[in-house]
Amino acid sequence: MKYINQHKAAIITIATVSGFYLILFSQGITCPIKYVTGISCACCGMTRAWISLAGGDLQRAFSYHPLVLAPLLLIPMFFYRKKMPENYHKVMIAAVCAVFLIVYVIRMADPDDLIVTFDPKGGIIWRTLDLISESCLGIGTYISYF
Repeated sequence: MKYINQHKAAIITIATVSGFYLILFSQGITCPIKYVTGISCACCGMTRAWISLAGGDLQRAFSYHPLVLAPLLLIPMFFYRKKMPENYHKVMIAAVCAVFLIVYVIRMADPDDLIVTFDPKGGIIWRTLDLISESCLGIGTYISYF
């Protein structure tokens, strides 16, 4: 019980985010960032990777996201951050973010990577702007240089 009280905010946050994600998923939206922008995020493929990992398919898990095991390193850091030196915690978070960014750039640059994609016209922002420009201005595609 003491453990739950100490980490109540974290547990509520995780439950809220999970609930929000399940609602979106039930509506066919598998990634809110990609749905809005049409551009994959640095964690794209992570859910499919964890599902594959849970099914025992390690090779497929790594194909979905090569950093599939990275969250396992972050979980203890999150729960014990108050016991760590502040600089250590900041350096570890920065290092993990840097690794995710490097892997993201590599995957985004790889034309054979079918998980991480760049398709702004597929996002709701583009589609909304296109609809507005078509209905109000009668010009069709909002931004034609893409």
